[in-house]
Formats: sequence, structure tokens, C-alpha cells
Amino acid sequence: EHLYGLTKTDFVRQHTVKHGRIFQVVLVGGGGLLFDLAANIADIGDLSLCVCMAPRHAEELINRASLSKKLEDPGIEYHVVTDPSEITNSIDLSRGSRLVGIGPAWIIPARVLELFELCINVNAIPSPQYQGGAHQTWQILKGSCVSGCVIQKMTRDIDRGPVINYVEGRYGETLN
Repeated sequence: EHLYGLTKTDFVRQHTVKHGRIFQVVLVGGGGLLFDLAANIADIGDLSLCVCMAPRHAEELINRASLSKKLEDPGIEYHVVTDPSEITNSIDLSRGSRLVGIGPAWIIPARVLELFELCINVNAIPSPQYQGGAHQTWQILKGSCVSGCVIQKMTRDIDRGPVINYVEGRYGETLN
């Protein structure tokens, strides 16, 4: 089964109907969620996949190995970039390219977003209360126990794009 509880074939079919055929996925960011998503996309097999990450993400440890090493083992293409405008420098973008941000280290410039048919961001924040940077820091400083995850389209306005899906809970609870 795929990440969303669908078989790989059903997942591809469902997303083809909603968003057009996907030929390429570029993941930007880091962490275990990015790695798990990259591994699931790689398993689909008929999609071009590339991961772009900042140097700090490349060295993050996931189960005692750096993210870059974890991506190398299954042969997932990745690029370590220091500037978000470099994301597309070494990638052959084709029709059907999607960008997915999962905790990226930067604000993706509008000129980069415009090169993709769809750009979405997965943000582990209770939106809209803590949009923008340092959201976990502000939550701690304000004593907030609210947790959440928002998936939204990326736009020129940071964390202001249309929301695709959102869940909210309290720390210590399981989000469904």
C-alpha cells in the first residue's frame, strides 16, 4: 500500500485525474518524512524523482545515517544546494513536474515556483496561528500545546497558499 492507504496504481490514477499526469517529483527539504516520501515515490517506478536539500539537511541523522547516505543506498538522485535558486540548475524539468517542500531551509523564489506545474508545502504547524519561520519556537515561548500539519499550495506569499489538507491536535495525541 502507498502512503495514503491506496495501492500505487490507485494513487497514480487518482492524482492523474485531479492534477494531470505527474512525470517528475522534486522534493525539497529534509528529515525522516522527506526520506520516507522519497522511498515511496521511488517504489512507484515510473516517476522521475530528485531531492534537493541544504547542507544542514544532507547531514541530518535518520536512524544513525545521514540523509544523504540514506538516499544513496536505494539510488535516489539528490543535490545539495546552498541557494534555493539553484534547485533547478541540475534538473531537467519536463511537463508534469511537481515540487514538494518538506521543511525546506529556505523560501523558494517565485521564479523557481513558476517552473513547476504544481508546488506544495507540507508544514508541521497549526496554521494559521504560526505561519512563517520559527513556528515551533513561537509555540514554545507562548506555551501552546496545539500541534498540526497543513498541506498547501506554494505561492509568492509565504504560508498563504490555498490549503489542500489540514489536521490539528494537541502534543501527545495521535493525528488522524
